[in-house]
Amino acid sequence: MRLRAALEAVPPEGLGAAARSYLRTAPLLTRTEAPAQLRAALLETAFVEDGLPE
Repeated sequence: MRLRAALEAVPPEGLGAAARSYLRTAPLLTRTEAPAQLRAALLETAFVEDGLPE
């Protein structure tokens, strides 16, 4: 939650693509009690959807 709060404090135009992808998926990552492996898969999927490199 600290990462999310820190990113939300930055103006959107100041965020990089990875930060924007994270913020888009943050509700799924922070509101569920999914295991770490599933949260990592959700974030990886978001990065792929957003066209970010590996």
